[in-house]
Amino acid sequence: MAQPQSCFDCGKSAPDTETSYTLISPMHGWRVTRERDPEGNYIARWRCADCWKKYKDSRTGGGEPDGPVSKKR
Repeated sequence: MAQPQSCFDCGKSAPDTETSYTLISPMHGWRVTRERDPEGNYIARWRCADCWKKYKDSRTGGGEPDGPVSKKR
C-alpha cells in the first residue's frame, strides 16, 4: 500500500485515491514538483491546490496576464 502524501507547505493530508497519479488530476488539484535536497538528491514535493497556487505565483510573479497572449507567426 502506498504511503499517504501530505502537502509540503501546509501539511494537509492528501485525499484518498485509487491510483498513484490521481493526485495531479483536476478533481483534487494537487501538484508535485521534483526538487533537489541539500545533498543533491531529487525529491518529490506534493502541494495542495492552495499551496500550489502560492508556490506558482511566487515563481512566476503571480497573477494572470492583463490580456490575451499574442503569438508571433
